[in-house]
Amino acid sequence: MSIIKDEKDLSVIPLQVDQYVRYSRHLLLPEIGAIGQERLYHAKVLLIGVGGLGSPAATYLAAAGVGTMGLVEFDEVDLSNLQRQTLYTTAQIGLPKIVTAIKRLKSINPHITIVQHDEPLMASNALKILHDYDYILDATDNLATRYLINDACVLLKKMYVFGSVYNFEGRVSIFGAPNSPCYRCIFPKPGILKNTLGGLDLGVLGVVPGVIGTIQATEVIKLVCNIGQPLIGKILLYEALAMKFREMKVAKNPNCPICGLNRTITDLSDYEKNYNFMSKGEKAKINKISAFALNEIFKIQPNYFLLDCREDSELSLGSIENSFRIPINNLRERLNEIDQYKNKFVIIYCQSGQMSLIAAKELYEKGFDNVSVLNGGLFAWLAEGFPIKHNNNGRN
Repeated sequence: MSIIKDEKDLSVIPLQVDQYVRYSRHLLLPEIGAIGQERLYHAKVLLIGVGGLGSPAATYLAAAGVGTMGLVEFDEVDLSNLQRQTLYTTAQIGLPKIVTAIKRLKSINPHITIVQHDEPLMASNALKILHDYDYILDATDNLATRYLINDACVLLKKMYVFGSVYNFEGRVSIFGAPNSPCYRCIFPKPGILKNTLGGLDLGVLGVVPGVIGTIQATEVIKLVCNIGQPLIGKILLYEALAMKFREMKVAKNPNCPICGLNRTITDLSDYEKNYNFMSKGEKAKINKISAFALNEIFKIQPNYFLLDCREDSELSLGSIENSFRIPINNLRERLNEIDQYKNKFVIIYCQSGQMSLIAAKELYEKGFDNVSVLNGGLFAWLAEGFPIKHNNNGRN
């Protein structure tokens, strides 16, 4: 790795006058000072995801003067992002996140270099993308990608700063340090969650990812400047409602499948197959219908089957009349329950239109030919003012 280990490693590039002013509050800190600021200038940090966690993390790392920042992001700005993704504005809805993020970050600090990776992180490109960076910051809401980041970092012997949020809670840790645990030491395999997208359809208080993403940026700065006590071998737990921070110690697992004594994972082959990744191309192939079109189908097409793939925690908004619910986590083992509908026009909906794409892929692979998803999910249905049912969870 290219990170500076000793003051002698510094190829000193004198700060410009305005940079002395820009970083003056850093220079006043004896733990950072000129040497620490040089370390930040030479550092290469990759942020995977520039959403709820990535927005504050990227903002503070750019402001701190991290010399090279890589951004992995391929989504567009959506209205639902703006409650927590503070890099973006209403005027930027529909624009590529990575383009708007780079523009904003360069306006914060024009002295930094930003490398654009406008593609999803996949097994086929993960090692190549991560290779040239000193530290990785996991700002994803995708559980499958979380395992991919962990495994790629372990194989490349790189540390990464993990962060996750759920409802009013968040977690931060550093994985992949020498003789310390990785993510799989704690969670060896995804289990029933392997076919979900993580937090895409889960509720979260908007400020929580702001808190967690800022802590992630703090941990990166500590690692780069070699100061303080990084969150290695421990997980920081944040509970917003109780306003509590707790620390949980975690140990390296000698039986870990990727960093243990008898490793069973030695590369990233078959990752997409085993963890249900979906490429942009795969998503594009799935037919999407609008809420208005679905309402018309109900009037003229009797031969349909409506599948609700939301989880129990997502049912407070109600459901669409005559839908049959199988939570996404249970879909694989319960597909036999809907085999009888293979010859019908199947429409799948979830909360926001993301989970239904994975459900559609599952059905295609099991021989369902006529499958569509409700574009925008239940949110789009509600936005059109169409009726919903509140008394139960669908036909299930």
